[in-house]
Amino acid sequence: MKKNTVNRAQNYRVLAAQFYEQGNYEKSIQFLEKSICMDSEDPIAHFMMGNIMEDLGKISEAISAYKKTVKIDPNFAEAYYNLGILMDRRGYSNKAIEIYKKAIEKNPQIAGAYYGIAIILDDKGEKHEALNYYNKTIEYDPTYDRAYFYIANLYDEWGDKETALKYYNKVTELVPEDYIAFNNIASILEELRRYEEAIAAIQKSIDINGRYYRSHFNKGVILDKLGRKQEALWSYDRAIELYPYCLEAYHNKGVILLELKDLNNAISAFSQAIRLNSRHEASYYNRACCYALKGNAKEAIKDLQVAISLNPRNIEYAKKCSDFDLIREKSEFKGIIQSGTKDNIN
Repeated sequence: MKKNTVNRAQNYRVLAAQFYEQGNYEKSIQFLEKSICMDSEDPIAHFMMGNIMEDLGKISEAISAYKKTVKIDPNFAEAYYNLGILMDRRGYSNKAIEIYKKAIEKNPQIAGAYYGIAIILDDKGEKHEALNYYNKTIEYDPTYDRAYFYIANLYDEWGDKETALKYYNKVTELVPEDYIAFNNIASILEELRRYEEAIAAIQKSIDINGRYYRSHFNKGVILDKLGRKQEALWSYDRAIELYPYCLEAYHNKGVILLELKDLNNAISAFSQAIRLNSRHEASYYNRACCYALKGNAKEAIKDLQVAISLNPRNIEYAKKCSDFDLIREKSEFKGIIQSGTKDNIN
């Protein structure tokens, strides 16, 4: 190909890049097509076309453009990387891993390819192998915050809370506005019974994004542990306001109201939880406690029967639970306990 023709093709490609940066995809495509028409073996032009098609949501066209790129230039690591992302998005996870590895082979420092493999392995349940690739990600890019986030998730899942905290804290160093990381930090601190630290972390999450219902729910859990019952109720109400399907918020709210002997409102909260999940045995059991404290033996026994059918261990809890003292001598209550005990012996 004549040098003059190549130069003209490159000039068109430069113009295409300028329009692309301005967000004018139509003009960018027009100049890229002219560039490719003059020099069909220019891998950068095909790669740029893949970028535009991807931005426009034309995934098949983007895949074709990236495949053309690596056919012309088999060492074009970024094209392999982008192709891997799209193959994973299409659900071809094994093929995506193969392509990501090709990108790494061409450029071992392409951190996103390690991350792409890690996410797929994590989703497949291959957690330890995923950790290896997450670590590779941050080895080549120490600022890759999502890799730290998912490393933290893994250690949290494995019960290594202190290590999980270390990695979540790294996320918040890199991305101070990551409200989910602060929420997760608070949850771990709550599990470690470091309640004052937990409340500070959860408040940071809420200050960043006051509409994330999980943070309000977790704030309720922490406040409850601190004995701040009324504030916990307000937090559960806020979680429910933001996400009316938050079963745990209804249940936990009911537990506090039961402790405060606000029985009618407790029954209402447990009933909401049961409406969301008709097999939520803890809500049936606790609602039975409420009815028993009100002296409503019929409803208490009905709920207790359901709770026991869903979890036979509730028999043992009911034997010792003082909430049932008002109905303990009822023949129906004794029948449930005796029947359950016989079943357990058999």
